[in-house]
Amino acid sequence: MTRTEIMNMTPGAELDRAVAEKVMGWEAQYIQNRDETGQYVYVTKGIGWVTVDDWQPSQNIAHAKEVEMVMINRGWYVNIVKTPPPHYRTACVFYLYYPEYVCFDATCDTECEAISKTAMIAVEV
Repeated sequence: MTRTEIMNMTPGAELDRAVAEKVMGWEAQYIQNRDETGQYVYVTKGIGWVTVDDWQPSQNIAHAKEVEMVMINRGWYVNIVKTPPPHYRTACVFYLYYPEYVCFDATCDTECEAISKTAMIAVEV
């Protein structure tokens, strides 16, 4: 997936699914309940599972911070900057110093969207 494709994604299910699979390393599976209904869940590493509809890093700041912490635990540094009025946008930058300096960024309307898109760009590009 290219940077342009990622930046053109709108916050919501498609971006959330991409972040779950590509950044978090989770796998979506369909789970059937006893009453014959079912739902899609992400099988996560270490915490079990979370329903697809309940995990929204591009719209929920707590979930976006989970993504940020995963990137930090992988050695990335993060910088989040909010632009002043009248624009009110958020820039997120992920960067590495070792083994070589690399830097990826995204400027979006919300911090959640900026974190999600920057993490996707960092792992995809």
